[in-house]
Amino acid sequence: DQHVRAEALAKKNFGGSSPLDFAKSFEFRNLIGWSAAQEGFYYLPTPPSVLIMYTTSSRESAEREKQDLINAFPEFNVRVDIKADPDESEMLGAIRDTQTQHPDMSALIVIVMSHGVNGRLSARNGEVSMQDILLQMCSPSLEGKPKVYMILYIHFVGCTTHQYNS
Repeated sequence: DQHVRAEALAKKNFGGSSPLDFAKSFEFRNLIGWSAAQEGFYYLPTPPSVLIMYTTSSRESAEREKQDLINAFPEFNVRVDIKADPDESEMLGAIRDTQTQHPDMSALIVIVMSHGVNGRLSARNGEVSMQDILLQMCSPSLEGKPKVYMILYIHFVGCTTHQYNS
């Protein structure tokens, strides 16, 4: 029975308690209710790792956005690593470092907050390709583990001005 299986997995994930026992906020309780109604669950025996990378250049709200994300995580029992203003190699290296530092992680969530254009994200002193970030997440150490990749960026569209003489 699917319901019995889902209930058993939920108890195994949360050490005998139900996820609702941990939920403090109304939003989180609703999220749990929604996810319980979905088919399939992942068994996460150890905390997932969350890697937040963000740029502050030309982004007045960067620190506030980062803090909002951090404030949301206590209910989720995750490990959070933060990289502020990484350059291109630091962005890719941070993903490798997270895998090395937490080899027992059940899942990896990478959140990048930056400006960008044409599939490239702004980094300190350059840009990094979204595809390169995704390729870093396809390493053998993450095989069989859920991976979530969130990019929060603003795409700049070039504007031109035309002067008309009459």
